[in-house]
Amino acid sequence: MYINSTDNAKISYLPLAVTAKKDGNDIDFDLIRQIHSGKNAFVGFLKKEDGKMVSVGSFQISELRANYGKLKKHLLEDAYFTINSSYRAAPYRNKKTGFPAIWRKEKHLKYLNACYVDLDVGRKTNEIDDPKNLTVGEAYGMVIDFQDMGLIPPASIIARSGRGLYLMWKLQKDGTKQPEEAFLNRTLLYKNVNRAITNKLKKLAADKCAIDAARILRVPGSINTKTSKIVTFWTQYTKEGEIFTYSLNYLADFFDIKSTESTIPEKTRYKIGPKRPILNPGSCPNRSKGVITLYKKRIEDFLTIEQWLQGFKHGFRRRSITLYGEFLKGCKTRPHVIKKALLQMAKNCDPPYPSEENDPAVIDIYNSLKPYFHSNKSLCKLYGITVDVAESLDLKTIIPDELKKERERIASKKTRERIASEMERKREIRHNALIAVAEKFKNLSVRGFVKALNEMGIKTNRTTVSKELKLLNLVKPVRMRPSEGPVAIPGTLANDQR
Repeated sequence: MYINSTDNAKISYLPLAVTAKKDGNDIDFDLIRQIHSGKNAFVGFLKKEDGKMVSVGSFQISELRANYGKLKKHLLEDAYFTINSSYRAAPYRNKKTGFPAIWRKEKHLKYLNACYVDLDVGRKTNEIDDPKNLTVGEAYGMVIDFQDMGLIPPASIIARSGRGLYLMWKLQKDGTKQPEEAFLNRTLLYKNVNRAITNKLKKLAADKCAIDAARILRVPGSINTKTSKIVTFWTQYTKEGEIFTYSLNYLADFFDIKSTESTIPEKTRYKIGPKRPILNPGSCPNRSKGVITLYKKRIEDFLTIEQWLQGFKHGFRRRSITLYGEFLKGCKTRPHVIKKALLQMAKNCDPPYPSEENDPAVIDIYNSLKPYFHSNKSLCKLYGITVDVAESLDLKTIIPDELKKERERIASKKTRERIASEMERKREIRHNALIAVAEKFKNLSVRGFVKALNEMGIKTNRTTVSKELKLLNLVKPVRMRPSEGPVAIPGTLANDQR
């Protein structure tokens, strides 16, 4: 359902080019609060430093005004905010800013605030027909034309990122003034809508990778240092003077996307609880948690594939329902919950299952379920999951073997880099401590250095300390006393000769 009317809509136009002034800029927190309008919603802020994205902090939207003064100084340049709301901040603080850190993953989201698209215009490339060569003004005009022609709904917000453009469609749940809740099935539909918008605007250099729900956008009023432009947001209003607002179902209908209502059953979603104590050493009572976790992730991927296919088609329906039941059973889900989930998936099928006389009933499929582990290869072959499809859908477990090996290689590389970085950090701490001890105590032995470092809470040993002392030139290597010939031992030939 479309919340606002499009008839005689009026648009608030502002200058397209705004250059950063010498006396600074002002962050538009009111607009951020308007986007994050959900109850008890949290918004996260990040900043790009030396080419890396670093966390600034996460705040409940009601606390944003109280932290305005302390937060503003961190967001003046190359600052970003989360477009969707998380349900809480991270349980630890940013050591540099002192603010609670952010949780920036889809599983931590509470509200879906706006669908979006990122238009990479304003670039200069060597290809003449490359849409990235469009200027911001040309792209802005084409967006207005697309709206007038009915190719896209009127955007709630059009923003200049300093070089390209953002378009946002503010979301509101049917019958409420709250944003869409970020349940799994709604998040999948949300990403499909973003993908459809991206395909519709590919002539405007829409970024096809920017479809996820954990996306960040530049903070309104901050400066893009690459272009020295202030990030500017323009809001479009209806004839009633309200910002354009949509339901997710309306946008899905507009772009001909079927909404499946399948979601992970609540009893399955929270099945993995705290570890239970081990009563008998040597036993493995927690080993089953790994199997349950695997099945849970497979269910998430399976529902993602269902939404991608907009319901399983004729020829795949019974097999798909059976697989879903086996996955749920692998999670040790209760029988009545499994039956309800299978009936919902059967309803989502195209056509709904059963539709023919020889189609077994859903309850018969449930009664025939047997524990069986399916390989990724067979599942990918069944649904045509290629590397590109798996990456675009952000699948976790139902992926081709080559993608799995590539992810393992990247994860292994990141692990090695993390270990090397941690070792370097510890080495630097030891070096600083050794220098401090050497300045305080003169002519200290290696054992003395080890004891001093252990008292400072730095665990080490004589071999490591000896090597690093030589490396830092803090002590000279101990020379062995020159040999004075064979030692006389009673009862030996040397002793008899003496």
